[in-house]
Amino acid sequence: MNSHQRLVRLVAITLEELRAQFVDATPIGGKTNEPMFAPGAFYAADTYDFDGCAGQPVVNVARIYPTAGRGGGPLDETATSVPCGTVWAAILQIGIVRCTSVMDERGNVGDPADIEKEALIVLDDAARLRAVWCNVIARADDEDISSAALVEAFEPEGPDGGLVGGRQPARFQLA
Repeated sequence: MNSHQRLVRLVAITLEELRAQFVDATPIGGKTNEPMFAPGAFYAADTYDFDGCAGQPVVNVARIYPTAGRGGGPLDETATSVPCGTVWAAILQIGIVRCTSVMDERGNVGDPADIEKEALIVLDDAARLRAVWCNVIARADDEDISSAALVEAFEPEGPDGGLVGGRQPARFQLA
């Protein structure tokens, strides 16, 4: 399996694990729409037509880069004059956006009880995203898709334009 095939399989596994956490299970914020694989470096949440504000889990590939390989710093980016035969790594990003009453599109603040409930939803979603990465890393190791992985910080987003959520990237060596 080459690095492109590994990356495609890694995205498929990530979609399966997002589905398990947000569609098959029942998060505090309620079940979401089906997870989607989005193009580009980030997901423009305001372009999605939410189905009843159910929420949208998403995965995208933020970066693909050459590495030093299995010896020393396997997830560090390495400049190379010979990209063919190089061990490649990728940064995948998962996230979720949901409608919120914390602040509407005009900047009006919502009810304090609703704000607290939505803060707890964001924390639950963050925990579910971490679980997604833990399961993806285990499966990628079992399927020999990735020889090293590093989960980065969860970053909350919003409230902005009636939406709130967050994203969490992870690095995978595709070897």
